[in-house]
Amino acid sequence: ESRRLIVDADNAWFVVDDDLISSRAQDVQVKTLSQRKAGKEGHTADVLADSQTRIVIASKLRVRGAKQEESVDYLFKLLTDHHGVSLRCCGVTQDRGYGSPDIVMKTVERGLGCAFIMPQHLMNYHPYCSESQLQASKAAATFNKARRHNYVIDNIHNSDEDL
Repeated sequence: ESRRLIVDADNAWFVVDDDLISSRAQDVQVKTLSQRKAGKEGHTADVLADSQTRIVIASKLRVRGAKQEESVDYLFKLLTDHHGVSLRCCGVTQDRGYGSPDIVMKTVERGLGCAFIMPQHLMNYHPYCSESQLQASKAAATFNKARRHNYVIDNIHNSDEDL
C-alpha cells in the first residue's frame, strides 16, 4: 500500500537494474559475499526504484535459470496494480542488460516509456536486437509503432559502469 503514497503517478521516472548498490566506487562497501550477476556464484535481484526519490519500489530475487523477463514483468505488475493506466506519463530507464525485446514489450504494454543507456560506440545499432529481427511479425509492427515514444541516451564514458 505504501507504493500508492510514494509513487508520483503523473511524472515518475523509474530505474530497473540488477544491483542494489548505486555506485561501484571503491570506497562504497559491498554488503554481499556473492557475485552480483546471475550465473556467477549466486542469485541476483532485479530492482525497481524511483529515480528522483531513490526509494526502492519493488525487488525480486532471481535464481539461476529463471527468466529475467518474468522477473521484470513482476516488478512492473507490482508497480501498475495500484495505479492502473494512470501511469501514462511515467517512464523507465534501463541499461543494456535489460534491453531484450521481451522486456521492452512488457514495458510498453504496461504504458510506460523507455530509455536505454548505451555506450557511444553502440549508438549506431538497435539498442535491444537487430533490426531484421523486428521486420517479419505483427508484434514487431506494434513494437515499432510504440517505439516512437522511447529514447536512447548516450553515455559519454563508453560504459554503463560509471552511471
